[in-house]
Amino acid sequence: MPPQQQQQQQPSMLVDMRTSFNIANFLADIHSACIRPFTRTGMGARGLGASGFFAGILILAYAGFADAPDMLLYFQAWVIMAVYRRITADKTQHSQFQGFVWMFDWCVKNELTARLLEAGSMWVIGGILSGFSEAVGRFVSAGVFSLGLKYLIDASTIQRQKEAAHNARIEMEAMQRRLEQEKRR
Repeated sequence: MPPQQQQQQQPSMLVDMRTSFNIANFLADIHSACIRPFTRTGMGARGLGASGFFAGILILAYAGFADAPDMLLYFQAWVIMAVYRRITADKTQHSQFQGFVWMFDWCVKNELTARLLEAGSMWVIGGILSGFSEAVGRFVSAGVFSLGLKYLIDASTIQRQKEAAHNARIEMEAMQRRLEQEKRR
């Protein structure tokens, strides 16, 4: 094979990193969807979205592989809460909005800070649930990682959006000055 064809067939490191990131984000979204109906309120109509479907499969798969029949009770509670969140969806929110963390409304006004606290609280909640079922406690405790990764991604996205809005404003002001100068000529 000519060297050019060999180079074209090998994916670049950037593509591999992007693919790995997308897979990690997808898996974190699925696991966090297993927890969000319990910890969030005011979701959009599709707040769980496709990850909600896969979350149900994940809960059942974990119940089977971990030999944890208590996860079936968790699954039933999760389905009830997912349906409840869908029925009580906030029509003023974006349809895919994943909801506000209700547990920290009393002490935090910033949504991102509440999401960070939500992720950290999974250790405590998982520990409490371990008294009922070790498997359920471990599953919920893993929310530290999935909700934590989702927090990092969301915080980074919001920061980039703020930067883009700031840059757009500056560019528009510069363009407006140039147009005003052209009018004066």
